Amino acid sequence: MAKTWKIQSEIQSNLLKNLSISPECSFYKKNVKELEYIFGVSLETQFKAVNNSHNTRLY
Repeated sequence: MAKTWKIQSEIQSNLLKNLSISPECSFYKKNVKELEYIFGVSLETQFKAVNNSHNTRLY
């Protein structure tokens, strides 16, 4: 299991290093506002919650 976790961590690390995100356009900003309104928390908090839930799974 530890070996699988190490490989997965390396893949995620490489993905984040090479991730290219387009600039924030009006469409993006509108969707951010909508998501923050619907869930009542910032988009950053939503991302952290999702990432933390994925990190606690056992593979």
